[in-house]
Amino acid sequence: MARISRRQALGVVSANAALATLAVQSGSLNAGDRASGPELFVFGPFRVGDWFQTNPGKVFTTAGAPAGTEIIKALNKTKVYLIDCRERKLFADGFPIVAVQGDLRHEWEKGKWKWEIHIIRVSLGGLDTDNSVVPPTRAVNSITAQLWARETHDSNSEGERICCFSVKDIRYDLSGHAGSK
Repeated sequence: MARISRRQALGVVSANAALATLAVQSGSLNAGDRASGPELFVFGPFRVGDWFQTNPGKVFTTAGAPAGTEIIKALNKTKVYLIDCRERKLFADGFPIVAVQGDLRHEWEKGKWKWEIHIIRVSLGGLDTDNSVVPPTRAVNSITAQLWARETHDSNSEGERICCFSVKDIRYDLSGHAGSK
């Protein structure tokens, strides 16, 4: 039996397909329900490489490893979105959720050396919602990306590490417009 890859197991789909699925499940695609029912909206995209650039750290330690600019360029192929929901002119409970689109695995090779980065987790950290102001506002304290990195030489692992970096203080209002403190 063929081995199932992580991508197949996670059922990675495009952000558009995920949004359509969520919209159908919530009923927000039904034109008659739009005025009174829940309505999804998207805030983003955020490029993962930009987060990496503002949270400098050494992912690889061996000579000849990809430069930071190469890593940033590769990680920027991965975008993160916040999917939120408004209902009756307020933020709905149970949101936002995080959607990730793009490459989750990046690989570089040079001679007998191979370097890999896998985005293994993207999570929200802290949420403040104020439905008492007009328009209602929401602040996500941070979105954190967790990477697993490995260096191998001639198929022998030379080092593995877990790296985390994040974007902090994301604020927006009920219409999806970016806000400030």
